[in-house]
Amino acid sequence: MFRKRSGTTDKGKSYEDKIVAIIALKLVSKKEVKSFELSSNNSEFGDFDDVVVHTTLHNNKCQNVALQLKHKINEKRILKNSLAAKSGSFSLQHYCQQFQKLNCHSNFTWVLYTNNILELNGPFTFQLEEKEHIEVTAKLGNCLWRHLLNTSKVDECVIEFEVTKEGSGDEDKLEASGYKHFFENFRLYVNQANVEKATSSISSVFAETYDGASSSSFVNFITAWSLQEGRKDLLTDEIIKPKICEIALTPYIKIPPSIKQDKKSLLLRQIINQFDITIAKTFHANLWQDVDRFDDAIRKTIKKFGIVCDDIDDVSRLEVLDKVRILWHMKELPLFIETTESNGELIEKVLELCQGKRKFILIGENIDVTEFSGLSVFQNLADLNVDDTSCKALLKEFTVSLQGRKEIPLKEILQIDDKMKQALTPSHLENMLITKNNNLEWVTSNGSINTLRKHRFTAEDFHESRASSLSENKFNIICGEAGSDVWVISLNLRQHFSQMKKEYKSCEEVLDHICRLESKQHNYSSFDEEIRNIFQQKKKFVVLWDGLDERMWFNGLLRDLTCKRCWKTNSMSLPSQSKN
Repeated sequence: MFRKRSGTTDKGKSYEDKIVAIIALKLVSKKEVKSFELSSNNSEFGDFDDVVVHTTLHNNKCQNVALQLKHKINEKRILKNSLAAKSGSFSLQHYCQQFQKLNCHSNFTWVLYTNNILELNGPFTFQLEEKEHIEVTAKLGNCLWRHLLNTSKVDECVIEFEVTKEGSGDEDKLEASGYKHFFENFRLYVNQANVEKATSSISSVFAETYDGASSSSFVNFITAWSLQEGRKDLLTDEIIKPKICEIALTPYIKIPPSIKQDKKSLLLRQIINQFDITIAKTFHANLWQDVDRFDDAIRKTIKKFGIVCDDIDDVSRLEVLDKVRILWHMKELPLFIETTESNGELIEKVLELCQGKRKFILIGENIDVTEFSGLSVFQNLADLNVDDTSCKALLKEFTVSLQGRKEIPLKEILQIDDKMKQALTPSHLENMLITKNNNLEWVTSNGSINTLRKHRFTAEDFHESRASSLSENKFNIICGEAGSDVWVISLNLRQHFSQMKKEYKSCEEVLDHICRLESKQHNYSSFDEEIRNIFQQKKKFVVLWDGLDERMWFNGLLRDLTCKRCWKTNSMSLPSQSKN
């Protein structure tokens, strides 16, 4: 927090806001900068209050700078007399006196920053007005802040000063030593960009780095922050970086509808909250509470993030998108982002900015997780910590049905093979949230419902040895599931007769062909095929042949499949069915 200096609003505010924006954009791009804090019109810094920057490098060294801005609509030349004068916009005497009034601020560079022109063809010397005993030399200088502050197109833009002559008396020497101390860390930046050029520079950064995102939104955010009076928050890297990210990603934000909050949705939400990024091909449900429930929290921080700048009496009137962005800044929910081939590079850049401080759900195909090094990513169940309490509960509560069979917990599925972890993704977990009620809805029918009663059957369990004697039944059905640890392949061979009647070099070739036909016949999803392939690799599946005994080449085909478990049926009675 800092206190804004009173009476500073509307004095060169546009230029000040643009310079703050430029410095902030440059700071976020510097990898050597670990963290930073920005303030403007900071009451602790006297005449160097316009922009104050604190930085901490990754080697934990601190570097700081305080700026006094002097902007002229029509650039003017800075004269030697202006530098030597007792007072004025470029009076070195004035700024030295202001510096000496400040409390000691270590590791600071003090900068007078202007778009006015100073042509320096070489060092020049002058005496301070009414202080002829102090002679000062101006020359081109270096500044460790040049890479962040400079907006000039010319090289001769940083001027430094030194005392080259001083009086012989003790008082004169003491006064000169004050100027020497001041000049050690004082720089004059000249020929800098004016308001129009600064605005263009900001637009160029957003166009080149952030895929043409709205630079005006960023400047408006800086302006709204700057206009706040009294004590207010510093602009830190933890505020600036997410703000840039939000502005750049706004066109791609997806707002899924909220779903009923139950045990399963809560578990999945807890899992997702453990990761910086969740990747899903599809994701249609908002696992978090409806955004309207956060209205009270939004009301307290409505202006903090620069999404809404005007006073709003009724938060419920805000657009849903505005609420979502505010809640994301508050770390209450992740941003759902739709990815495409065209925005992949942009997403990679802005997510790196957030450095794991905010959550994202990326929705799309072929998302390359290797681009998010340093961030925790939830792409499939292999990314989960199986010893985590939430993970254990999720594997117990979430169930899946293979080939329409009885649902089993994910825990049992994962015991089949470790590769199952890679096959199950957040998209599949979301699909498992769909609630079933074990009922069919009767929509409409013609005539009386009594006409349907004769078609109603009563199920009966019996031993398979009785099957042939149950002639009074309209249907004889023997049904037994193959078990959760096998995959059953069934084909309508009449559709594939010509394709099956060929020579095969190996058992694997037969199975590959059968699996391709099965996928085509059943219109399997990529998930189904992936699970089936795992069973195939583990040799955990059953092939059910029906009617192949009518073909002479049937036994040869079965010999090719002796490494697998096969069931065949023939045209004889049920008791004579055989198992190979």
